[in-house]
Amino acid sequence: MTPHLIPIYISSVVAIGVLALFARHNRKTGWKKQSGAFAQSVSDFYRSAYVEEPVREEVSLQAPAIPSWAPLGAPEAASFSAQLVNLRASLGTAGTAPQPARELARK
Repeated sequence: MTPHLIPIYISSVVAIGVLALFARHNRKTGWKKQSGAFAQSVSDFYRSAYVEEPVREEVSLQAPAIPSWAPLGAPEAASFSAQLVNLRASLGTAGTAPQPARELARK
C-alpha cells in the first residue's frame, strides 16, 4: 500500500463504523425517517383533492324492506307495455313485439 492511501482507508472504516452505530441506535429506539416538507405537501394535496373521507352511515335496526310482488294493475301494465313498444321501436325491433303488448298499448 502506498502511504497516501492509508488515511483514506482509515477514514472510510471510521465513517462506516459511525454509520453502523447510528443505524443500531436508531433501530433500538424505533426512530423512523420523517418525510420532507415537499412530500408532506404532495400527500396532503392528493388526500384533499381526490380522496374523500369515508362517510359512516348509521345502521338502522329496522327490518329490511320487503319488495312487493303484487301483480300490476291494468293501467300500470298498459303504461309498461307502451314503454316497451316505444323502446323496441327506437331499437328497430318494433315488428317483433308480442301481440298482447300492442293491444294494451292501444287502450
